[in-house]
Amino acid sequence: MYAWEHWPAIRAASNPAGYLYRIAQRRASPRGSALPLVADAVVYDPDPPEPGLGKALGRLSHQQRAAVLLVEALGLTYRQAADLLGVSRSSVQTHLERGLERLRRDLGVTTDA
Repeated sequence: MYAWEHWPAIRAASNPAGYLYRIAQRRASPRGSALPLVADAVVYDPDPPEPGLGKALGRLSHQQRAAVLLVEALGLTYRQAADLLGVSRSSVQTHLERGLERLRRDLGVTTDA
C-alpha cells in the first residue's frame, strides 16, 4: 500500500527495484519498521489509477503484495523478483496469481477469458 501511494517518488529513485524490495522486506518483517521509507519528498498523485487500489493492496499478504508490486508495477521478471525476495520463481508466480485474483475480487474487476 505504501509503495503504491508513493509510487511517483519511488519511481524517481535511482534504484526503484531495490527500494521496493526494501519496502517489501521491512513490511514482511515481524518487527516491521516505524521509520518512513521516503525521507525527503513525498509526491502526491491526486489521480491514482484506481482509488481503492491502495487499500486493496494493503489487504494482500506481504508476499502477495511484494510479488504484485515487483512484477506488475516495476515490470521485473519472475526470476528477478524471486532473487530479490529470496524465494523460488514458482513461489513468486503463485503469490502473484493469488494476489491479482484477490485484487480483482476486492475491486470488482472481471476478466473476459
